[in-house]
Amino acid sequence: MSDNNSDTPPTTPAGEWGSRGDTAMSSAIAASLIEVYKARNLLLGADLFHAPAWEILLLLEPAGPGLSEGALREVLNFPLPSLRRWLDVLVSRALIVPRPNAAGRETYHLTDRARTDLREVLLAVARKPDR
Repeated sequence: MSDNNSDTPPTTPAGEWGSRGDTAMSSAIAASLIEVYKARNLLLGADLFHAPAWEILLLLEPAGPGLSEGALREVLNFPLPSLRRWLDVLVSRALIVPRPNAAGRETYHLTDRARTDLREVLLAVARKPDR
């Protein structure tokens, strides 16, 4: 696993971990899980479920250009102090990194390590268990 903070996914020969198919599948799974979370929170109440670190990582997985604090807050509907605290935790654990975008505003991105680890988790969800 690489600990540098580039946004490029790991590359390996087709069919192995890191292939474009795996990347697309893990992004689709992350997007689907976020939609499930939104519906769950709307129907059952967000106060019953709270996994901010996981939800932030899922939102950043398919986000190539990264997401701003405002975009994350809008989707997650977290109070700003809580969101900032979780962003600080994820930065301190080298799972995300803040970077300025073209307009000079800070956006958050997964580190290579986090992207690799998160994709492994998401792809494990998609695999059928051997019986």
